[in-house]
Amino acid sequence: MMLSKAADVVVVGAGAAGIGTGVVFSLFDLETVVLERDEIGASFRGWPMRCDSSRCRSRVTALD
Repeated sequence: MMLSKAADVVVVGAGAAGIGTGVVFSLFDLETVVLERDEIGASFRGWPMRCDSSRCRSRVTALD
């Protein structure tokens, strides 16, 4: 059996942006749920060492 609860906001993804967005919504007293399919923060834990997209590589190069 699945239980349900109403939320004002659902944030999909618990990377840096998702966590930050969830915090801001909760500061405005909105019932907020953050969903993540992997571990929380997994998208930025290894950055920039595990960065493998071309867009990410160009950002890392620009920082060097």
